[in-house]
Amino acid sequence: MKKNLFRFGLALATLFAVVACGDDADEKKDGPALPITSDVYVVGAGNWGDNNGSVYNLSVASVNIECVDIYRLQNGRGIGDAQDLAFADGKMFVACTTSSKVEVLDMYGKVVKSISMTNKDGDKDINVSPRYIAAGPEHKVYFTAYSGKLYKMDSQTYAVEDEVAVGDYPEALSIVNGKAYVNLSDYTAKGIGKSVAVVDLASFTKTGEIEVEVNPYNQSVVLGSDLYVVSNLVYDNVNPENNDNHLQCINTTNNAVEYLFPATSIAVDPTTNTLVCLYAVYGRSERTLFRYNPATKQQTPIADISALKSPSQVNVDPRTGNIYVIENASFDVPSTLYIYDSNGNCLKSGLQIGYGAQSVKFAR
Repeated sequence: MKKNLFRFGLALATLFAVVACGDDADEKKDGPALPITSDVYVVGAGNWGDNNGSVYNLSVASVNIECVDIYRLQNGRGIGDAQDLAFADGKMFVACTTSSKVEVLDMYGKVVKSISMTNKDGDKDINVSPRYIAAGPEHKVYFTAYSGKLYKMDSQTYAVEDEVAVGDYPEALSIVNGKAYVNLSDYTAKGIGKSVAVVDLASFTKTGEIEVEVNPYNQSVVLGSDLYVVSNLVYDNVNPENNDNHLQCINTTNNAVEYLFPATSIAVDPTTNTLVCLYAVYGRSERTLFRYNPATKQQTPIADISALKSPSQVNVDPRTGNIYVIENASFDVPSTLYIYDSNGNCLKSGLQIGYGAQSVKFAR
């Protein structure tokens, strides 16, 4: 612990020194200074076409929480957009949709390798558009793409080794029991995206689909051997009060699906073997944060988040049980982060984390 605090303190002092140097710091040509570092990261998609996506790092120094866009600091440029992030072999793998690439970064945010993801159509390069990414066993990472495929990449050589067609507009994925489960969204809003594709990782073939409610999107987590997926249903522009999101549990042994209750975002809390659930549907005034215990089927309120305008994502620190809630109030302002302890006490509120923040990731 003392060693980590020393490292954080030294890195924080380095950052302050860079800020204090003003124009003198700009004249240095020996590369960017190291930012403060911890194992808590935030990935942000940014706004369309603005090249303001980000990979932020959060660090607790004394009573303050600092937040730094380490990608821009380390590489002197924007990442474009950053949709999702996974950790493998001591590196970060970032899926970038509009930029159609996978960026491999070291843990300080420095680019190790940038892999362009395009397919040839005659003389044209067609963007693959990577979406969500997850680390698997045996030095592999897997990512979905709007090409309708799931891809397998070696996390040591960065070679894309295989691909398999899973269905139109695949989004979030989870890996459990030697299989990848891929949400097939209703991106076209035609009411036809209503299943989770199953891919056997050993043969890398699609073995089937599990029907769920329409539009499973970006929420897919595993607790034990059960898979939890949120379906966003079909959005009603005329009567937004009719909109809802539904949480379902898939038994990965027999693929049975059980509807649980409305929720918009979910996260596993391994310190209590529970799910932390956020309910905040766009167009409705209700805002709740609660815990669900699969063993007892009980729901317990965690914290009052009624004052938040548009909370969109919840994540849980697997070591401490701290709860991170992202608020995306509008495209015109940066996203904000609220941090609670496991009992719902607010530790930090309104921390700016860039535009279009997608999720908080923990390198543990």
